[in-house]
Amino acid sequence: YAGTEIRILPGITAMLAAAAAAGAPLGHDFCAINLSDNLKPFEILEKRLRHAARGDFAMAFYNPRSKSRPHQFARVLEILRE
Repeated sequence: YAGTEIRILPGITAMLAAAAAAGAPLGHDFCAINLSDNLKPFEILEKRLRHAARGDFAMAFYNPRSKSRPHQFARVLEILRE
């Protein structure tokens, strides 16, 4: 990745920049959910996902998978399909 340009834009999160680049800026009624279960049990994440889905929020996810939990994001998608 030596040729990759990196820009630092104060106040702009990766979530907001990615959404804007995709043509769907996050500016109203959205939530960012950290999917890491290092500091909280996955059951709490499931509860939060269900509430966000019921609230009809656009969602941005941080830490969707890792070596220790490669299956978790698939479970997140299952929950959202319910």
